[in-house]
Amino acid sequence: MDNSKTIIVTGGTRGIGFALVNSFLKSGCNVVFSGTSRKSVKDAKVKFDNLYPKDKSLGVVSNISKYEDSVRLIEKCVNAYNGLDIFINNAGVNQKGGVFSDLGPDDIEKVIQVNTIGSMYGALAALKFFKRQGSGSIYVMEGLGSDDRMVDKTVIYGTSKRAIRYFARALAKENRKSGIIIGTLSPGMVATDFLKNSLKNSDPTEAENTKKIFNVLADEADDVAAFLCEKVLANKQKNPRFFWLTTAKSTGRFLLAPFRKRELF
Repeated sequence: MDNSKTIIVTGGTRGIGFALVNSFLKSGCNVVFSGTSRKSVKDAKVKFDNLYPKDKSLGVVSNISKYEDSVRLIEKCVNAYNGLDIFINNAGVNQKGGVFSDLGPDDIEKVIQVNTIGSMYGALAALKFFKRQGSGSIYVMEGLGSDDRMVDKTVIYGTSKRAIRYFARALAKENRKSGIIIGTLSPGMVATDFLKNSLKNSDPTEAENTKKIFNVLADEADDVAAFLCEKVLANKQKNPRFFWLTTAKSTGRFLLAPFRKRELF
């Protein structure tokens, strides 16, 4: 595994993004991570500095829904580490609870702007840089909806992630003759505030049933991140798709659920 790479992880101050930054740092990489507030970036940087050399990570306040912020993020990375090898579009937001008809235009705009357009902006900025450099890797983060699975009260979020799968595959096809790798990461269900907040915002009876499913299928962020980190650093394929929670793994967990209790929520 090449531990000399320089990596950008958007949305790296919490959840699976934070765990990814930690895994890459543990592997010896240089990592630039972004967050939307000075406090979140500062707090995350303090945690990383307590575990790894301070010069191995750089935190940047950045709004991925603005193209110029993605460009600036890459510029800061190159200035700090003289290059960039991997750009991971991880930052994303969940939709408000409720059926689609109960939501408003602002709810639609926020999710699509961050999850879909923001990932496109990040990929565009990275692609332009990597074409000048002659190499590089871009990964976008999939999620619920990427595989066409539909769950009530996730219409906007699922749509944003379904679009991302098409975008990544089409972009990889368009750049198949270049030296640039474009792929997707599918973390499955991760036991972070992202899922915990979805339970808080649900009807109590519905939340209890959902929690049972989460306890079967969800995993700790560090475990998922370690797997994805290893795959990304070792990858040589042009259009990789890395899945943590495979169909076989899901089926096996449901079969074992009566005999093995998992209490993550």
